[in-house]
Amino acid sequence: MENKKKDKLLILSSRFPYPLEKGDKLRLYHQIKSLSEVFDIYLFALSDEDVQEKDFAELIPLCKEIELKRISKWICYINLILGAVFKGLPLQVAYFYSKAAQKSLNSFIAKHPIDKVYCQLIRMAEYTKEINIEKHLDYMDAFSMGVERRKDKAFWLKPILGLEYGRVKAYERTVFTNFNSHSIIADADRRYIFGEEAEKVKLLANGVDMGFFTSNPSILISYDVLFVGNMSYPPNIAAVKFLIEKVMPLVWEQSPNCSVLIAGTNPDSSIKKYASSKVKISGWMEDIRMAYWQSKVFVAPMFLGSGLQNKLLEAMAVGLPCITTDLANNSLKASRDEIRIANNANEFCVEILHLLNEGNNGNIELIKKAKSFVKESYGWNSHNQRLVKSLLLLCK
Repeated sequence: MENKKKDKLLILSSRFPYPLEKGDKLRLYHQIKSLSEVFDIYLFALSDEDVQEKDFAELIPLCKEIELKRISKWICYINLILGAVFKGLPLQVAYFYSKAAQKSLNSFIAKHPIDKVYCQLIRMAEYTKEINIEKHLDYMDAFSMGVERRKDKAFWLKPILGLEYGRVKAYERTVFTNFNSHSIIADADRRYIFGEEAEKVKLLANGVDMGFFTSNPSILISYDVLFVGNMSYPPNIAAVKFLIEKVMPLVWEQSPNCSVLIAGTNPDSSIKKYASSKVKISGWMEDIRMAYWQSKVFVAPMFLGSGLQNKLLEAMAVGLPCITTDLANNSLKASRDEIRIANNANEFCVEILHLLNEGNNGNIELIKKAKSFVKESYGWNSHNQRLVKSLLLLCK
């Protein structure tokens, strides 16, 4: 029996989806793995930094064709100014839009007639306006929600963030009509953007690879408290500042030798200054599991940003007791038997000391229930199959 011909799916990404050091890359990489079983994947990805050959090689087996459009950062900044000033685009849309990249994309489509399009993030939506075939937009998060939270806590940047907030909020709504179907990670985000019309956008949560993120008792524990994330991302920077400046001084009063590991790519200069005998700033780690394996407690004091925190899924899967805010748990939706909640410095201090004092034996039920929760609720395959089904239904 002949194999049925697969539809050609064009995937548009503002970053090359490997290595997996950012949430959008992680999500798209796992989606491509599932989508490649049903579609012929034609990946068109931008990058404002060099992509290593070994990283490029990770996507080759999953794609029929890959075009990587390298755009220098200074060109991105010029595009940002031109797009924001003369076209009224949100800054993060203008930053990624390039006429040269548009021309390359048009040529790519001309060489490979496409059946349908999957666009990740509103950052790439401008590129699709002249593409007259069925299209799907993955909002991923409500960017406008994240900008609003940053705006409310900003000082010097408040006027700029206020303007950006209005533009992103409007763009998220107006770009909707350019696509045939849509998805987003969390219900809170889709309701924030669309209100009573939220049901028009499909919920497609992130997942965690339970076969990859496992416990490893053979690794020596070196740190008491862990935070993981892209350390150039403002919500993560804010979380670390809160942890080191507000929470840990309270912890150190009662446990002077308590150690902290801050792990993740591209640490901002404001984060590097916290490095000390008690605080390790690791930067990029080839295998992020080492950070989880070397630590006792995972802390995610997220007060900015939006969407689902992949770091919490990974930490729970590995078997670390976790503490986070109500804000982060609104998307995660774990129970108090599966995760600890704190919303101010004193509450974080109390929870950290409690979990450290309990140790692995005392936290065994919390860890067990957390693992079960992520396994049942956040497997990549079940969420990705919903995306596959949605894309198959396009043009049916």
